[in-house]
Amino acid sequence: MKEFIVNVDYYDLVLYSSSLYDEKRIDALFAQCAAHGVTTVLWRLSICGVAAWRSKVRPWYAAKYVKSPNAFNMVRILRQFDPLEAACRLGHAHGLKVFPWITLMDEDALPGLISDFVLEHPEFTWRSRDQKRYLRGALCYAYPEVREYRMREIREVLGYDIDGMYLCTRSHARFGNESRDLDDFGYNAPIVEEYRKRHGVDILKSDFDKLALYDLQGEHFTSFLREASAAVHGRKVPLWTGIHSDGYSMMNISPMGHMKLDYETWSGDRLIDGLIVAAGEAILDQNELWFRRVKAQYAEVRKRVPVFAGFRLWDWRNELPWYNAADKETKNPDLIASVARKYAPQFDGYAYHEALNIEQYDLWEHLKVR
Repeated sequence: MKEFIVNVDYYDLVLYSSSLYDEKRIDALFAQCAAHGVTTVLWRLSICGVAAWRSKVRPWYAAKYVKSPNAFNMVRILRQFDPLEAACRLGHAHGLKVFPWITLMDEDALPGLISDFVLEHPEFTWRSRDQKRYLRGALCYAYPEVREYRMREIREVLGYDIDGMYLCTRSHARFGNESRDLDDFGYNAPIVEEYRKRHGVDILKSDFDKLALYDLQGEHFTSFLREASAAVHGRKVPLWTGIHSDGYSMMNISPMGHMKLDYETWSGDRLIDGLIVAAGEAILDQNELWFRRVKAQYAEVRKRVPVFAGFRLWDWRNELPWYNAADKETKNPDLIASVARKYAPQFDGYAYHEALNIEQYDLWEHLKVR
């Protein structure tokens, strides 16, 4: 395994901690990472549509409408220090690579977590086919305004002492939306008009080829990724992306909407330097056929760039109980260890999601596959 990656959703650490998760706690976490062979930390910057760092281009988290007693601790932290700066500094002190983790399709989920950009411009998010509703967490990259909005954030983050950047398609969009209908969203004006020009079909009124729609959405997303790649590579650091393994769906956006995540072009044109597949998927719940399919599907991509597996440790539905039938929202440690060891040769590393689970239940030794 070339990489032992840990996803750090800092807000979760803050929210679930019995004491303030300050710089001392971050330092202790990174010391544990280093002691157990972690190579790279993916440090999440956002809490859906608001910032968990001292951004100048995005609104900071303000604990609005959040009922948790620890919710205000994130506000206290942002007043005291910049978590991104601290993560880079402390990570490097322990010999870790630190990649800021930006979510590209996660602008809204619950009240208080929606971005100002989406509040002011809901029309820039995925629109329903009846044109009456928006999937407000999911940005439509067919709009120049959306691409520039995201690039402002990327350019700001590139000013930090980072070792790379991670752009992920995971989302919480469904939490702010009642629809679960297949392909209910993705019918924004630029997409509708371009489809009509290419295929002579009004997708708002007539039957159409859904794969062609997915491809069109994906073209605009790839155009954005080209711009992001140029900026990141101009800073002389690598760019990684994270996607669902099928290359069309996105966590908490699908089945309501789909988009071609054109990893073949991204890797072939060297827009990216690493790909995390199964980002948001529960690979511990998959069967042997899933692993065979992923191995074959990404074999050529892996010749060009390293392919890592997103490895979700959460067991949100408590389907796989722990020892003595204890009820915990984390997978069984023995299952984690056995799956990680068995399938390690198919990937160039695992991105374990997330640090909270590892720290709460001391899973470090179960993650090692060397």
